[in-house]
Amino acid sequence: MPDIKTVWIEECCIGCHVCVGTAPEVFAMTAARAVILGPVRLDGVTSFNDDERTDLNAEGRESSPGIHEAAAGCPVEAIRFTSIS
Repeated sequence: MPDIKTVWIEECCIGCHVCVGTAPEVFAMTAARAVILGPVRLDGVTSFNDDERTDLNAEGRESSPGIHEAAAGCPVEAIRFTSIS
């Protein structure tokens, strides 16, 4: 499984909390939808990351297996990512 470079949450997120249960070091919930936590991003900002598409830092890349699992478990495929080639 390749390391993830960038992860973001699409607007179709239904707030089911699967991602938070799978990789709480990467994801958190707002009232609207899941967000990517700042401590795992190069810019340190917590957001959906759907506009800025900031890359993950080393800590975030270490969480790649959990992100893959969360994306596979997302019922609406709202978790999107790019992999390091």
